This record gives sequence, structure tokens and C-alpha cells, in this order.
Amino acid sequence: MNTKITNDESKEISQEISKERSTERFTESYTEKPRVIARRTSKKKAEGMSKKAIAMLAVSALSLNLLAGCGTKTVTAPPAPAAVKVQTVQMAPMPSGEVFLGTVTPYVQTMIAPSISGILSSVNVRVGDKVEEGELLATVNTDLLSAQLNQALASRELAQVQQEATSQKLDSSIKQADAGVNAAQINLNNATAGAESSIAVAEKSLEALQTQLDNQVAAAEKAVAAAEAQLANTRAMKENAVDQAERAVASAESNLEAIRAQNQAVLDADQKNIDTLNAALEKAEAQLDAARQAGDATTIASVQEAVNQLEISLANAQGKLEIDRANSGLKAAENALNTAETALDAAENSEAVAAAEKQVNQAEQALANAKAARDSELEKARASLEATKTGAANTVKGASAQLAQAQTVYEDLLSDKQLEVSEAQVKAAQAGVQTLQVQIDKGRLTSPIQGYVVAVNAQVGQAVGPQGGFITISSMNPLLAAVEVPESSIAKIKQGLNMTVFIPATGETVPGKVAAIHPAPDMNKKYLIEVELTGNKQELISGMRVEAYAAAEGAKGILIPGDSVVTLKSGAYSVFVVEDGVARNRIVKVGRMTGSVYEITSGLAEGEVLVVQGQNLLSDGDKVQAVGQEEQTSGDGIQPDAEEAEPVAESK
Repeated sequence: MNTKITNDESKEISQEISKERSTERFTESYTEKPRVIARRTSKKKAEGMSKKAIAMLAVSALSLNLLAGCGTKTVTAPPAPAAVKVQTVQMAPMPSGEVFLGTVTPYVQTMIAPSISGILSSVNVRVGDKVEEGELLATVNTDLLSAQLNQALASRELAQVQQEATSQKLDSSIKQADAGVNAAQINLNNATAGAESSIAVAEKSLEALQTQLDNQVAAAEKAVAAAEAQLANTRAMKENAVDQAERAVASAESNLEAIRAQNQAVLDADQKNIDTLNAALEKAEAQLDAARQAGDATTIASVQEAVNQLEISLANAQGKLEIDRANSGLKAAENALNTAETALDAAENSEAVAAAEKQVNQAEQALANAKAARDSELEKARASLEATKTGAANTVKGASAQLAQAQTVYEDLLSDKQLEVSEAQVKAAQAGVQTLQVQIDKGRLTSPIQGYVVAVNAQVGQAVGPQGGFITISSMNPLLAAVEVPESSIAKIKQGLNMTVFIPATGETVPGKVAAIHPAPDMNKKYLIEVELTGNKQELISGMRVEAYAAAEGAKGILIPGDSVVTLKSGAYSVFVVEDGVARNRIVKVGRMTGSVYEITSGLAEGEVLVVQGQNLLSDGDKVQAVGQEEQTSGDGIQPDAEEAEPVAESK
């Protein structure tokens, strides 16, 4: 079949042939390179080599198909990129000593049991479920309690009906007693009116005599009034003078206190500003010393500028303090107070009041003589009036006794205990209803904490009770790692010590701090310490294995999971990094090997994307697809922003 091939098609076929030859050369050279041997993954490597051989045969077959046939162009889709897990390389604190093994452990673990015994009617969680505080976990059958509650409600209704009947009967008796009180009150009112009438006649006689004698006293009282008016005028003038002087003294004292307070407030504010600037200056000087020791020129210049600005601000604040001290107005205020106190003494020692008081005494003596004569005459008239009042009082007293007796009967009915007993029965019935409702509510089990369900030891239909919990909840906030430390190393571990923790299951390295040190060792003379983890990006599960080591102060390096390093036949080490969606084999030098974490001294740079899972099936140049990119946690517990893995491009 003679099909004419265009220039574009010829060019494309030539490219495919070139690609095939290139593949053949790669196959030949690959067999000459040292075979990559990953630790503990020989089976995976063999499978990987088989897959690569199949891929090469597929490429060769594709080239032959392009050259064969009747000129028809056939293009097979390129193989899918390999799925790998990657991690961005970051600087991390270097280990300062040995590695300690441990596990992720919950901060709080609690077993939950119902407050009442019964049969489970529902279980709403399973092992591994995440629960929130207050979430309903299970319920206990409360049908019997509900029936008892209905009975208690009926008893309460009966008690309320009995209370109403007692109340109605008592109300009738109270109305009758109230009528008796009203009748006694009317009788008392009549007796009181008669007594008041007889007393009024006697009082009129006394009043006439009183008027005559009062006229005699009136003249003497006028004289006293005139003298007292003069005395009052004199006293008013003195009091006015004293009052003005006292107000002047009070004003001067208030002004003095205000000036003192204002002056002190200004001085205190000046001193507080100086103290703040001194503290800031000391902190900045300490930062400058630290920067000088570190040799960081940029930081030294920045901190030195801050120190200079603080010194200028401190000098200005100290100058303001001296100015504020010199501008005090205390002396003028004290002089004003002395002047006001002198004027007050002069007003208080005036003698005009004494002369007016003497005149009043003379007038009062004359008035006393007139009153003595009046009192002698009135005494006889008053004795007659008192006899009249005594007879009237006896009459009123008898009527009052009758009223008191009627009121006693009325009050006894008001305080009758029958109503109180009925009310107590209603309250008792209400308490029974509330008690049963509380018991029913106790049949609902809710989670007291946020966490994960780690055990469910009973199912619907089983009997449960307060004697033993059947649901166990573990809280993972804060996240802890329980680590064993040998007796020989425990002296180096202090509470608050910064540590770096590697989780092999996730390949994640996170910072932490020693939160607690258990004082007693186990039978192997190992001490348990608790490390609080911060900054982890992946969900950790209780029981995951961890490796912890103390971070060296100020020392940082590139640390990667040991499983991401492959060992070549020559004994050299290599890793795979991802560049533009393509896996690149990189020879590296390994420094310290701390547990499952290796230090890379050369061959790997900060910020590169490292393959941490799936590298054992890769070859240099393979296209890859990142299925999950992690950021390695930095030593201070702060994670850099994760960059999303870009989709792999098609073949060029």
C-alpha cells in the first residue's frame, strides 16, 4: 500500500525513531550502572525492574508500529505517571544525643459508664469514631422509669386536688371570723366616740383658762423673741463669716490636694515612661549582643538603630521629668491655705454673740416667772381632765378586748396547718416527679471530652451499670508522646527541654517539649517522659511508634526519613527529588544516622521536593504524580507554607 507521507508526518516518525534509539541506549547503559538496592525492599525492586522492562518493550513496539503498516500513524498514550509521596526539605534542629523510643499516647483517657443500671437500647459510636464534647454515645432503656414517672405525675395531680379542697373549706371559716372582727371593731369605734365627747367638754374648760394665762405669758415671750431675733441675727452674721472662711479654707485645701495629685500623676507617668524605655533598652541591648555573637550584620544594624532610638527617647523622658519637677505650684497653694485659715480664726473669735446671748437670758427669766404662775393654775384644771379621761379609757379598753379576741380567732384560722400539710404533700409529689426525670436523663450517655473512641465493650441488649465503664474515649489534645529514657540518660532530660520527634508511620518530623518526667523507673530501669507535640500536620493515632531526641542548641541541618534513602551496589547513597514532575536520582552524603532519621551533609538542598514513599520503584527521569506533599516541620514548631504539587505535564 503506497500511502504518501507528508513532511509533518515524516518529522513525527523521525522523532519517534530517535526516542526508541534513545531508549535502547538508556537500556544498555542502565545495565552497566550499579543496581539500586533499597533496604528491606528487594521484592519491590524486582517488581520495579520488571515494570521498567515492560515499559521499554512498549516503547520499542510503539516505534515499530510507527514504521510498519500502510502508512497509517498510530500513537499509543504514554504510561501514567508513578504515584509518590513527597516532602519539602527543610532545615531542622540536629540531635544532641541518643534516640529514645516511644509511642503516641492520649492526653486523657476516660471510661464512661451510665449513672444507672439497665439494658442498652442504643450504641451510637464505634471504635475509631471521633466524638465531640457532649455528643450522645449510647442510651439505656428507661421504660420502667417512664412508667414510674407517669404514676408520680398522677400522685402529684391528686395532691393538688386535695390542696384545693382544703383551701376552699378554710376560706369559708376565715370569712366568718372576719365578720366577727368587723362587729367588734364597730363596738370599739362607738366607745371611742363617747369617750372623746366627754373629754372634749373637759378640754374646753381647760382651754379657756389656758387662753387667759397664755396672754400673760405672751408679753414675756415677745420680749424673749425680740432678744432671740437679735441673737439669731448676730449668730447668722458670725456663722456667715465663719462659713465663708471655712469654704475658703476648704477650697484652698482642695486646690492644694489637686495640685499635689496632678503633680504626682505627671511625675509618676514620667517615671513609668522612663522605666518602660529602660526595660526596652535593656532588651534591645541584649538582642544586639546576641546578634553580634551570631555575626548577623543585618540584624546588628537593625537592632543598633532600635537601641539608638530608645536612648534618645530615654533622654527626652528624663528631661521632661526634671522640667515637671521644677514647675510645681505647691508653694502658692500652701500660702493660700495659710491665709484662709487665719481669716477663719478671726471669724470664730467674734464677741458680738456673747452680748446678744446675755439679753436673751434676761428675757427668758421673765418668761419663766410668767409660766410658773400659769402652770400652778392649770395643774388643778388638768387633774379634773385626767379623771374624765380615765373613765373613758376604761370603756374603750373593754371594747378593745372584745376586738382582740375576734382577731385571735381570725389569725388562728389564717395559720391553720392543714393548708401547709396539703402544700407539703404537693411539693413531695413534685420532688418525686423531678427525681424520676433525673433518673431517666441519666440513661443518656454523653461524651465528657472531645476525642476518639478506643473501646466499646457492650452492645445493644446487654446489661450495663455504674460499676464499670464500657466506652473508652481518648483525648488527643494536646498531643503527647510517651518516651522511655534509660537511667544513664535521665539526668540530661529536664522539664521544658526542646525535643524533635520523628513518626515513622507518617515520615513526619515534629518539634516538642518535655511536659512531664515520671519519677519512678520501670523494671528495666527506664524512666517514662511525656513530650508534648506541636505543629504536626497529619492526623496521628494513639499507639504510633515515635523516635525522640533532644535538639542541639542552635545546630541545624537537613534531616530526612531513613526509608527515603536507597543504597547503591557501590555503597553510595542516593535519593529521588522531583523537578517539574520528573524524578531525578541524586547522590547524597549521609552524616549522622539517628534512629530512623538521617542527616544529609551534601547532595540535597533546602526547599527541594524529596520522594519519601514510592522511590524504590523509580528510575531517573520517570514521570511522577505527587499524591500527598508534606512540609517538614522546622525546629521552632513553625511549619512553612505547603506548596501544592503541580500536575505532571504530558510528554514533550
